[in-house]
Amino acid sequence: MTPIPMTLANADQQDTDTAIAIGGLLNDLDDCNSAFRHCSIRTLESIDNPDAEEEPENPLEDFDPEDGEHCKILVDRLLKLLDRSPGCLNRVLWGYSTLRSNNVIDLECDHLAFHPDIVAAKEKAEHYDIARPLLERCLQALREDDFPSLREDLRQHLQLGT
Repeated sequence: MTPIPMTLANADQQDTDTAIAIGGLLNDLDDCNSAFRHCSIRTLESIDNPDAEEEPENPLEDFDPEDGEHCKILVDRLLKLLDRSPGCLNRVLWGYSTLRSNNVIDLECDHLAFHPDIVAAKEKAEHYDIARPLLERCLQALREDDFPSLREDLRQHLQLGT
């Protein structure tokens, strides 16, 4: 996979929420491809307030893809979602594609996980963070030509005793 430059616009929370809502409507529509050919397409109100006690009136409760009025309502809902965050699908999808093509995520994993190289680098960085004070003390001793006190500090740090 060819790497994509990491200088793409970052998707913000509004982009992500809008893309998820659009994906939800498209999943509703995908249900229409079943043998029944009829499905329910959620209203924007039900997307915005999924815990509402009362469902808003929904002319697409029994969506018929052959009905021109139903299709017009669906397209209107999709356009209203797109108006909430213009370009959100590009930012979300290209952002994800960038992560995939630049070895940020593990493509062999069946869920989202960091690429093994990133996991290994993080582990190395944690070891460096642990050793950093000792390395700095070694450098200080070299600069000050103070090896006897360094030897004592190393013993204490490594808990070797005397």
